[in-house]
Amino acid sequence: MTYVYILPLRDPFSAARSVATAAIWTGDRIVVGVGAGWMADEFRVIGKSFPDRGRRMDDMLVVIRKLLAGGAVERHLEFFDFEPVQLAPVPQATVPIWVGGHSAAALHRAARSEGWVGVNYDESEIPSLLQQLAEARRESHPGTSDFAITLALNGVPDAALCRRLEDRGVTGVIVPSWLALGEEPSSLEHKRAGLLRFGERVISQRR
Repeated sequence: MTYVYILPLRDPFSAARSVATAAIWTGDRIVVGVGAGWMADEFRVIGKSFPDRGRRMDDMLVVIRKLLAGGAVERHLEFFDFEPVQLAPVPQATVPIWVGGHSAAALHRAARSEGWVGVNYDESEIPSLLQQLAEARRESHPGTSDFAITLALNGVPDAALCRRLEDRGVTGVIVPSWLALGEEPSSLEHKRAGLLRFGERVISQRR
């Protein structure tokens, strides 16, 4: 999974190409987590507009979904106006897109997608967010239930917390390797070492 990929910092064509490549290499075992971003400086340094990032992201999601489905794609949208183009090869299966963020706009955008990614919340914050998400889903997809809710929490959840989250409809949790090892993140080298240790202690034992 891409965790939360700041989509409005990119263009839809290269993003779709990257997603398609990853999906093909992994045998369609990829989920794309996207977000609109919150740091204006990120947009400023690459010359992208910050205030309209949400509307631009909505257009990008339309274009990316169409490109990944295969065939000629032509769109005349607010931010992307282009004649027929085609992406090939494309994934064999539909690539799920999960949207991150907790603003009203982000939750409604997630409700129109295949899932929501919640990042760095305390347990006390989750019920209100899930209620808002459920309301947005009722408006966007009345009667549907196939929807992923994945959380990256502040800290490492124990089994009891995971069960409480599951009872609320959460389908998965994300725990960075260094947090799973009981460490706090710091430098890039520290994170890299944590990933390697996690691979040795956990992943290699599951083969």
